[in-house]
Amino acid sequence: MNLLTHITFDAKGSQASRVLITNVITLLSSFVTLLYSVFFYFILDLGAVSLLNLLASLLYLLSIYFSSKALYRLASIWMLTVFISYLSLLSTVIFTPAAGFHYYLLTLPTAIILLFNENEKAERYFFFLLGGAVFFSCLSYENSNPLVVLSVTLEQSFTVTAFLLIMVVTFVAMTLFAVSMSDHEAKLEQLAAKDPLTGIDNRRSFFLLGEGLFKCSKRDKSPLSLLLLDIDYFKRINDKHGHIMGDKVLQNIAKILQSNLRDSDCLARYGGEEFVILLPNTDGENAAALAESLRCAVDDYEDASSLSEHIHCTVSIGISHKTTDEICLMQLLQQADLALYQAKSEGRNRIEIYANEAHLKNLDVISA
Repeated sequence: MNLLTHITFDAKGSQASRVLITNVITLLSSFVTLLYSVFFYFILDLGAVSLLNLLASLLYLLSIYFSSKALYRLASIWMLTVFISYLSLLSTVIFTPAAGFHYYLLTLPTAIILLFNENEKAERYFFFLLGGAVFFSCLSYENSNPLVVLSVTLEQSFTVTAFLLIMVVTFVAMTLFAVSMSDHEAKLEQLAAKDPLTGIDNRRSFFLLGEGLFKCSKRDKSPLSLLLLDIDYFKRINDKHGHIMGDKVLQNIAKILQSNLRDSDCLARYGGEEFVILLPNTDGENAAALAESLRCAVDDYEDASSLSEHIHCTVSIGISHKTTDEICLMQLLQQADLALYQAKSEGRNRIEIYANEAHLKNLDVISA
């Protein structure tokens, strides 16, 4: 189930990025084409050519419609097909290659990489080869009888404009790609730091944060306590009600714990049905009081699912706190584990605080 959560999260992120990239490239291409349409109509008085550009601009927008219908591959194919067809028509039929419209095809490799994912290699190769073939054909094409004859100065102006727009479009496209990559990396970092089932920190993240808190505590000579919680008879819940219900219990307990902690406290799923909490600036007595509060909160919460079954569950908690003898976070964790073992061996649904390896002392706040 956790693997499915990972895949679903990543797939949704990839789809959102692809839709964003496709739509931005489409809008950018449509906007540039529309500008040419306005220029041809009002400056050069070329109504037919202006109408062709307007049509191309509208055809680009169909890609956005395809994306809205989740037809992402079709959207990319349509966008590049219109792009290549439009530029080849301008370069070989309406104007001569000297106008430089075919140079826009130089943006094609960037567009191909952005529009098609790794599973669409056939489309990537096809459009790369097609775009290269069209570009070199236009480059060597000689049209002695174009529909529109432009002056040499105007042709040079179009060529310079093409190169400037290519630079702008490439910059925008690569910026978009960088933003998409940063977003993807942030999601990967979140996946690496969070437990996908409960949404709290995972074991790896706990040790990264915990080591820093432990060092700060030693440096500042401030108190630090650790709670290790284990759900009592969790295997029975899974066996009787199923793993889906067991997952719901884990989620609900994580919410209960999180709602009763400070922002500075570090809560993580340690593994299976175990949770670990690191409490900075908290001595053993206050840690025990908080542990008892958490135990009661779980014990009082009976409706651990959104379904018709009401599952009552309890937790056992082992407590340790830093003294001058502890040299690392792992030692603190091992002490809490010994206390947890003692709590379970003495009947569960209780808390125990670590005193030393030979003796575990019950506090007044501990309920029998």
